[in-house]
Amino acid sequence: MTSGTEVRAFDIPAFKEVLRNASSSSNPAIESKPQVEYLESYFATIKPVTMVVEQEYIDRDFLEDYSAYYVRCFSPYSRFCKRILFFSESFTESDFMALLKGTVSPLTIQILKESFLGFMVLKPLPFSVIGRTCLKTFKDNGERTYPINRKYFAHLCGIELVVESLAFQEQDSVAGACATTALWSAFHATSRKFQHAMPSPFEITRAATTTGFNASRTFPNAEGLSIQEMAQAVRSVGLEPHTVAAGDEATVKSAIYAYQFAGIPILLAVELWDIEPAEPKIVAGHAMAITGFGVQGTPAIPVGPTKMLDESSRINRIYVHDDGLGPFARMEFDGKMVQTDIKNGVPRLEYSLSTTWKNDTGNTGSIRAVPKFLIVPVYHKIRIPMRKIHIEIAQLDHWIENIRVAGVLPTLTTRLNWDIRLVTGIDVKESIMGSSTIDPDIKVKVLTASFPRFVGKVTAILAGNPVAIILFDLTGIDQGKAFLTVIPLDSNFAANMKAVASEPTLEAAISHTPAWNVFSWFKDN
Repeated sequence: MTSGTEVRAFDIPAFKEVLRNASSSSNPAIESKPQVEYLESYFATIKPVTMVVEQEYIDRDFLEDYSAYYVRCFSPYSRFCKRILFFSESFTESDFMALLKGTVSPLTIQILKESFLGFMVLKPLPFSVIGRTCLKTFKDNGERTYPINRKYFAHLCGIELVVESLAFQEQDSVAGACATTALWSAFHATSRKFQHAMPSPFEITRAATTTGFNASRTFPNAEGLSIQEMAQAVRSVGLEPHTVAAGDEATVKSAIYAYQFAGIPILLAVELWDIEPAEPKIVAGHAMAITGFGVQGTPAIPVGPTKMLDESSRINRIYVHDDGLGPFARMEFDGKMVQTDIKNGVPRLEYSLSTTWKNDTGNTGSIRAVPKFLIVPVYHKIRIPMRKIHIEIAQLDHWIENIRVAGVLPTLTTRLNWDIRLVTGIDVKESIMGSSTIDPDIKVKVLTASFPRFVGKVTAILAGNPVAIILFDLTGIDQGKAFLTVIPLDSNFAANMKAVASEPTLEAAISHTPAWNVFSWFKDN
C-alpha cells in the first residue's frame, strides 16, 4: 500500500540519503552499518541504475511488531515504512509519470518488469532500518545454486513486478536477535513449501520463549535464542526441527546438499572467532539461514572412514542470510582450522568457514565461523533424518567397493559416486516420466507404483553416468526399514549386481545389515 513515489537515479550516496531520511539516523550511523557496506558491494554486482522510493508503505511484518511493541512506547514511532524498488534500466520521473498517464513514454511496463532487481523496505527505526529485503541473486554460473528462492511480487502503481529471492532483514534487537531473524528468513521458504502461516519477528520470539524459564525479559530481545528456543519456534509453525551436530565438514555438507535441493532452508549456529590475536578469542555466538551453496568443478573427494565418494563433498561455499551483514553472504570451506581450546597442553583445533565480518581493528578475513549445529525445519511427516540414509549408503558403498576391488563386479570400472537428496514421490515419477533411456517396462512399473510423499533419493553414478536409483521411505519410523525399492538405469550394472547378490557367501556376510536390502532387491528382480 503506497502513497507518493519518487524516481531517482541510483548511486550509493543517494541510497544512503534515503536510508537516513527513513530512519532519522545521522550520517555516521548509516556509514558505520556493516549491512550498508555489504549492500554497497552487492549493488556493484547486480548494478541497479534507477530506484523508485515509495514514501508511505505498509509492511505487514513491521506492522505486527509495531502493534505489539512500538505503539506502546512513549516516544512516537511511525507505522509507515518506505520501500525502494531497484531497476537495471535508466528512466526519469517524467518517463514514469508519462507511463502512468498513458501518454508517449520511452518507458514501458515490459521494461519495468524485465529490469526489476528487487525491493527493500525501510523501517522508521533509528538503528534497525533495513526491513524486508528481496534482491535478485547473483547469476548462476553452474557452480552456485539458490534452491530455496521463491517468487516475490511487488505492485508499483498497479504494475505487478516479480523477483526470485528470499526475504532478508537486519536484526531488530527489540523484536528478536540474530536467531529470530534467521528463523524469519527460513520461514519465508517453508511457509510457501509447507503451507504454514508466516509469523513476524515479534511473533517468532514470543513463540520461542513461551515455554521454559528465562531469567531475562523477552522484549527487548538482545541476548538471542537458545537451541531449545529455536526448536520451539520451528514447532510453533507446525514443523519439526531436525537438529544435526556440525562436528565435521562431511556431515554439514551432506545435510546442505540433501535438504537444500528439496527447497528446505537450514539454520546454522556458529561461534565467531577472531584469529588475528596470538591467542584466538571467541567473539560471539551467531545464527544465520543457509540460502544456497556453491560447488567446485572438480570430482567428488573421498569422505569419512570408508572414503565414500559423495557428491556433497564438492560443496566449497555456502550463501547465508546473515543479519549482521546482508543477504546471500558468502562463506567458504577453505580448510582453515581454529584453535578453540587447550586441554592438558594439547590445542583443540576445529574446522571453520571464512566470513566477511570485520574484527575490532577493522580487518576483514580474521573472523572465522566454527559450526556448532544445524536445525532443519521439516514437515512433520518427514520423520527419518537424511543422516540415516547417508549412513546406510556409506555401508552399502563399502561392500560394493570391496567386491569391486576383488574383481567380482566387472561392470564397475571405477568407484561409484553417490548423489543423496530428499525429494517427493511426485518428483521421482516426473523425472522417470521425462526419461527416454529407462527400459519401458521398468518405467511403467515405477510410474504405476505407490510412493510415500517424501523419499530419500540416492543416485548411484558410474563414470558420470547414473546406473541406479535407490529410494527410501522418509515417513516411517527410525527403527524400521527405510529402504523402498531400486530403479535400475543400466541393464549391465543390474545384471552384475544380481549375479553377485545371488552368491550365498555374500548373503551370509551381510544379511544382518541394511546393505542387504539393496543386494536382496537385485537378487529377487
